[in-house]
This record gives sequence, structure tokens and C-alpha cells, in this order.
Amino acid sequence: MRLILVRIPAETNQQDIKRFFEPLLKRSFFVKKKSLRNIEILKLHDSSTNSTEYHALVTIEPDSFAKRAILKLNRKPINGKHIAVREYHNRYWHNDLRQQNNTLNPNTPNRRIMDRRRKNLRVLESDDIRITGHKNFHRTF
Repeated sequence: MRLILVRIPAETNQQDIKRFFEPLLKRSFFVKKKSLRNIEILKLHDSSTNSTEYHALVTIEPDSFAKRAILKLNRKPINGKHIAVREYHNRYWHNDLRQQNNTLNPNTPNRRIMDRRRKNLRVLESDDIRITGHKNFHRTF
């Protein structure tokens, strides 16, 4: 399962994120094999507000452990700032049921006034580390 750490501080790196998850990795006794598989830090720029924000995508196995991480780590501080931990969903425009060519039920009204997604958002940099196989980064408990 992929988790997103929303609006992390700009100075956060992969080691900080590993330390953020480490206490939870050590505490769970009932999950046999749990591990962080991938950590990706995204730097996003919104041209409409001229602001930059940072998010982290973390791949965790198994899914039951990832759900527990959401419950335990949401609103906890990382580098002095409280962050939100959520499940990450890949969304595609062709799966949007609000499109004009809605074939499931054409009589369903669109109750949304506007789209909530920010159109002027773009990825400036992505710092990606795959953790599998490297003894310094891979930690399975």
C-alpha cells in the first residue's frame, strides 16, 4: 500500500521519514514481515499562488501494517511539524464518473460546482529511493 505524507517540512529527507516510521515498525509483534519498500519525496509548485510544498510517498508492506501506520502516525510531528498520513490513490480522468459520457446513469446530476483538484500544480523534483535489496536502507522486522 502507498501512503502519502502531506505537506512535510522542506528540509525532510528519506532518513527522517525512516525514523518517523521506525518506532511503529519495532512495536508490531503480530505482523510477521513488515517493511518500507520505497520512499519518494515530491516537490510541488503551484503557479497560481506561487507556493511550493513537499509531500512524501511511502510504500509499505503488508497492507494491514500500512493501515495501522495511518492510525498511529496521523497528526504526529516530523521535523517539528504535524503532518497528515493518508492512503495514496492513483486517480485517472477516464475513471471519473462525473464526465459527460457517463454511461452508468446519465440522469445522475453533477452536484459539484467545480473540480477540487488544482490545475496549476506541477512536480518540480522527485527524489526517489527504492529500499529493496540495499542493506543500509532495507529493514524488515
